[in-house]
Amino acid sequence: MYASSVCTKFVHTSINKVRHPLNALATSPDGKRVVTGATSGEFTLWNSQYFNFETILQAHENAIRSLIFTHSDEFLLSGDHGGVVKYW
Repeated sequence: MYASSVCTKFVHTSINKVRHPLNALATSPDGKRVVTGATSGEFTLWNSQYFNFETILQAHENAIRSLIFTHSDEFLLSGDHGGVVKYW
């Protein structure tokens, strides 16, 4: 099934940035932030209230495969394709 239209209010495009497929997505427990993990090994922290990004970080050398926030919203765990797990 294909979409014939897109709601552009919630679409964001970054210019001058190489695009990479996203493999992982996590929402903070309070719902204020979203983190996406890309095949390039970087993750992007988004402000979900205003739909803009806060920071981009080269987090891993391999593709990020999983992201999860702790229940306390104090830490973020990320795992990559090479088996490395990091907490932030």
